[in-house]
Amino acid sequence: MANELPLTTNTASLTRFLTHIQGSGVPAKVDRSYLKSVGFKSGNDGYIIPVLKHIGFISTSGAPETRWRSYRDKTRAPKILAQGIQEGYADLFEVYPEAYRKDEEALRNWVRSKTEYDEVKVGHAVKTFQALGAMAEFDKPVDGQSDAEITPAEASVPIVQATVPNAAALAASPSPGATTPSFNINIELHLPPSADADTYDKFFAAMKKHLFPDASA
Repeated sequence: MANELPLTTNTASLTRFLTHIQGSGVPAKVDRSYLKSVGFKSGNDGYIIPVLKHIGFISTSGAPETRWRSYRDKTRAPKILAQGIQEGYADLFEVYPEAYRKDEEALRNWVRSKTEYDEVKVGHAVKTFQALGAMAEFDKPVDGQSDAEITPAEASVPIVQATVPNAAALAASPSPGATTPSFNINIELHLPPSADADTYDKFFAAMKKHLFPDASA
C-alpha cells in the first residue's frame, strides 16, 4: 500500500486541467502526448495522469471513464469530483468523514502513515488532495444522479408546517371576532432518493384525509 497516493508538484496545472475537461472533447486516451497537445507541456504536468486515475476519471490504460464525461456538465461537476475524491481517498474518509475540512497537519500525519514519502512529497500529496477538494462540493448529492454514481444514505425532506384551528375551541367561540386557539403540526418525511412523485402524492393525500376530513376532494 505504500506510496500509492498520487501527488503533483504543480496544483495549478491540475486545477487548470480539470477546467479543461469541461470545455474540450473526450479524447480516446489521456497520456503525455495528449497533455502536450492541449498545452500541458511541462514535465511536471505528467503527474496529472495518476491523479486522474486515482479519482476515477480515467482507466489504468488512460481511457476516459464515465466520470470524466459526467464532469463535463458544469452544473454537476463539483459534486461529481467530490464523489471521485471520496472513492479515491476512501481510507482517508474512513478516518475523517469530513477529510476536506481537516487541517494540514492532520492530513500530513495520515499521508505519513500510508506512504514512505519524505516530507517534501508528503506536502505535495496533501496539497494535491486540498487542491482537488477546493474544486469539489461534498455536502449534497448530484441532482438527478443515479444511485450508482452518488447514493446518500437517506434523504431528509421537510414536507409541511401547518396551523390548524382547534375544533373544540371553534365550537365554544362566543362570536366570530373571538380569539381562536390553534396548534401547529410540523411533519418531516424521510424518503430514499429514489422516491418518485407518486410517493409524495400518496403522502399528501393521506395527510389531507386525516387532518382535513371535511375538506372537499
